[in-house]
Amino acid sequence: MENNQYYIIVLPSGSYRMILYNLIKHVVNGIELIGTPARISSGCSKSIKIEIEDIELIKKVIKENKIIIKGIYHVTVNNGKKDYVKLKS
Repeated sequence: MENNQYYIIVLPSGSYRMILYNLIKHVVNGIELIGTPARISSGCSKSIKIEIEDIELIKKVIKENKIIIKGIYHVTVNNGKKDYVKLKS
């Protein structure tokens, strides 16, 4: 039985994605550039996947650097099924 949780940060452009990625890649482990799931956003947008324990630090970096985001989603995987819940701003 698989049980996994993580967050994805959806950004409005590749530029914002790379700015945020470069700001956080040296301070957190386990970040990954991923395609945005179709259930969240249509098109070919990219997101950043982060570990559950890094969310508060990432929110602080986003706020301090005035990074524009489309949203942060909590992802829970149970038996291969993914559930996406958008965090309130």
